[in-house]
Amino acid sequence: MRSTFAPWRRLAAVLLVAGCAGSHGSALVPPVAGSPVALDTTPPKSATMFVTSRGDSAILGFPSSAHGDATPSVVIAGNKTGLDEPIGFAFDRASGRIYASNDPGTSVLIFPKGANGNVAPQILGGSKVPIQASEGIAVDSSGEIYVSDYEASAIYVFAAGATGNSAPIRTIAGGKTRLDEPVGMAFDSKGHLYVANPYDPIEPILEFAAGATGNVAPIGVLHGKHTTIVSDFENISVDGHDRIVVANSKSILVFAAGAHGDVPPESIVEGPKTKIAHLLSVGTDSGSNIYASQWKPNSGKFSLLVFRAGAKGNEPPLRELAGPDTEMSDAHYPTFTSGSPSSQGMPDTTPGFAEFPGLPTIPDQIASDSAGNEWLAGETPAMLVRMNEATHAISQFALPNQNSDPYAVALGRNHTGVWFTELATNTIGYIRLSNHTIHRFAIPTGNADPYGITAGPDDAMWFTEMHAGKIGRIDLADDTITEYPIPGGGEPFQITLGQDGALWFTDYGGRGIGRVTRSHQFSSYAFHRTYFLEGITTASDGGIWFTGSSSEYAELIGRIDPYTHKRQIWAYDAGGTRVPRVIVSRGSTLWVTEQADAAIARFDIATHALSRYKLPSGYTMPLGISLGTDNQLWFTEQDESPNDPAIGKLCPELPSSQCASSTS
Repeated sequence: MRSTFAPWRRLAAVLLVAGCAGSHGSALVPPVAGSPVALDTTPPKSATMFVTSRGDSAILGFPSSAHGDATPSVVIAGNKTGLDEPIGFAFDRASGRIYASNDPGTSVLIFPKGANGNVAPQILGGSKVPIQASEGIAVDSSGEIYVSDYEASAIYVFAAGATGNSAPIRTIAGGKTRLDEPVGMAFDSKGHLYVANPYDPIEPILEFAAGATGNVAPIGVLHGKHTTIVSDFENISVDGHDRIVVANSKSILVFAAGAHGDVPPESIVEGPKTKIAHLLSVGTDSGSNIYASQWKPNSGKFSLLVFRAGAKGNEPPLRELAGPDTEMSDAHYPTFTSGSPSSQGMPDTTPGFAEFPGLPTIPDQIASDSAGNEWLAGETPAMLVRMNEATHAISQFALPNQNSDPYAVALGRNHTGVWFTELATNTIGYIRLSNHTIHRFAIPTGNADPYGITAGPDDAMWFTEMHAGKIGRIDLADDTITEYPIPGGGEPFQITLGQDGALWFTDYGGRGIGRVTRSHQFSSYAFHRTYFLEGITTASDGGIWFTGSSSEYAELIGRIDPYTHKRQIWAYDAGGTRVPRVIVSRGSTLWVTEQADAAIARFDIATHALSRYKLPSGYTMPLGISLGTDNQLWFTEQDESPNDPAIGKLCPELPSSQCASSTS
């Protein structure tokens, strides 16, 4: 039993950020009217994929679903553009600006939102701009511009919106950085910077902390013979799961989120069916589909291959973009605007559901590891349960105290173990994935109620103490727990890591959103009304998204910008009883479990429309939800009646007849 949380307050709604092409479902309820604050009325747009076409001195844009000999919808080329064998490219989703660099580039060309044709750019260059030769550009969630310099073995960071003769605001350079002719760059959801260092066979991929500056050592290095990385690659991509994707000449390598050291990739795409000849660049869309540009030595032609999220082995691409009408000549850096990922090559069907009943426990929250397994906290009897996404095999791991009431689960930063909270015994637990040994640590404050846990930006797990009004931290090096009281008190419920490197948490007691830094400095952000906030996550747009309810509305979905702290709320269903709760991220829409209604809802980030999908007959109350490595949605079904508790699966692009057996 819950120590302080009444059972009905556990009727949950869990949000998941997802990029899904369809909007139909079982017993779909039309979008409902709400009372949104600062509602964005811009109509939704499909994603545009940009590439630089070095051979034609152009920037090309295609609909993300383009295939075959498709004509580009955007062609930026001509004498006014300043393009001359461009290679580096970045797109700022917030402003719509396009950034490009020629090879070798000593400046950055900046094109306005919607640019097309022979248009003149603004130029970031001059005596204060130290770029000697660049092939890589990246823009972080705050709009800051990162430019790699392979001649100087440095990375320059310019202020958001910088143009003209503007000096960098930061420089990453020096012996400790291990930079050696860096080129492509990418950011993960935590704001960590990944750098392709391909001309150093010893340390080809470097990871730097958010905001890194000066002669600073990387926080991670991916290197060694087991990685199988060759020196012939120019860029990397980080997908919606924070997995690291590398165009490895003759293959595509996909590494686990946060991977470093001499570790093998999670998956390798290679073989004759893949059509891979000689890869140049790689990119991923908001659904984690992989786009790889290549050169075909036998014909001297260029093409772009598209693989599904989770592709592996000798697997054919979903489609290929190639032919004279594409105008691609030596294409590089596939990059996407905001919008839904393409479903081209996937069946155009309504979302499907599958159910796997007979769990040996009543499940609470669920999390995915990087090896294709779902882990859930089992409440009664107390245990952890692991289910393989492909085989559906279930393993159970009993906890020492069968009445400990485990609730939240989360993967550690390097996915070496699963962490969980136990409400009744007031403990934080950990199961090591290599040998399944279980370790448990007592929280110093009694009856703390640890309802949320997440991996931090440091070597620690951070958790909430709802009853105690504290945020806790457990150090992974020595298992020491430190507690930080929230100034003025509070009821912290769920917690997530923001792209700004801080921890963000919801307050169920009506105090709004809280923030705590690694140095345990707190900030709070209230609203003009009392909202009982629950789930929270960092989404693909860089915002902190959360769920909750109020005395007037059953369902609230909100966003706070981690840098400007602008808050927005969308309210739905006056007088209802849905009570949304937990939130996790995946792409361009939010998915919500509505336990009281036996439904899963979808919230579109662009249009703010809310649609609901009733679960098929016989399904029980959905609670936790997670994005699997197979790019499908996995959720727990909690029912304290004699009906079987179960794990459910939702496949946004597949019918129910294919959902159970799908691996993508």
